[in-house]
Amino acid sequence: MHCAPLPYGTRCTPTRTPASRSGSTTPPSFTSRHVTTLAPDIREGLLELFDEEDLPTNTYYGDGGRIPEDVMDHLRSCYRAATVRFDWRRDDLWWSTT
Repeated sequence: MHCAPLPYGTRCTPTRTPASRSGSTTPPSFTSRHVTTLAPDIREGLLELFDEEDLPTNTYYGDGGRIPEDVMDHLRSCYRAATVRFDWRRDDLWWSTT
């Protein structure tokens, strides 16, 4: 990743962030801002303005390597498979220990 001037006089600011956790007993989670999570028309518009490595937000491996789209698709399918959904009903309470 480089920090050369970008279109419209902007600059990139690469950051490395750790996985996040919602409490001390929960495992770290991965939140992606990978280019493939954008709606196709938004992704295409941004890629007309920027090279992929210069996008305003994107996700890479810890060593800076590109994460292939098929890997992101696999991660998303794993998240969907592990997702639990239930309908919120009147008088339900939310209890959190964090």
